Amino acid sequence: MDDIPPSSDTYYTGVSWSTGHIADFSYLIAETEAGKRQHRRVIGDSANIPDWSGRPILYVDTYDSGDEPEVFAYARHALSAVSFFAKLNEFLEVLVQENSELRNTSFPFLLAINGRARVGEATLPFQVDWKNIARTTFFRLDLPFGAFTVEFVQEKLVAPGVNFRVLVKGGMLSRMIETPLVGFDFSASDLYKPLLISTHWAAELVPPEVLEGIVGEAATAVLT
Repeated sequence: MDDIPPSSDTYYTGVSWSTGHIADFSYLIAETEAGKRQHRRVIGDSANIPDWSGRPILYVDTYDSGDEPEVFAYARHALSAVSFFAKLNEFLEVLVQENSELRNTSFPFLLAINGRARVGEATLPFQVDWKNIARTTFFRLDLPFGAFTVEFVQEKLVAPGVNFRVLVKGGMLSRMIETPLVGFDFSASDLYKPLLISTHWAAELVPPEVLEGIVGEAATAVLT
């Protein structure tokens, strides 16, 4: 495909692009206005690493809500519900050890199993019902420093290829978002950063410092 695709609901237009590089991994950062939010997206750009090149690495939405911006970072994960909740509990155990005020305190959650949602409160870390967790389709947990959500749905990938280069040249960006997603509120702090990195689809593809650098540049830099 040699021509720029027409402007439509399928693409953002007027997109600005910049480049980044960590170790042997290069990437592009797209920025655009998307309704009431500033949308930032990191896309892999290392031609010698096929599983990285053309793949969305991180999505960041920033909302201007007055004195402090609201920042949400999200990415595709490649974990089963059981694997994700195992990593979540590891993260929460460390969090409670480092923040004793979280111990013996209940926090609200929303859990959907096979699409049927229920709300409740739970202390940290969770007492996990692994049989039901395996059938989870969506989960949200609200902690004092922000909420996070995770979905377990059919995988959907943006096909990389020549269209990516054409879009960059034309200042355009596909509106399509890959799934399944895990998303975190970075508005108040970057405490969720280790969980985002460990559950990221590329966690076994690149060194953790690569993802940490990208999250720092694309998400937590907004806080400073």
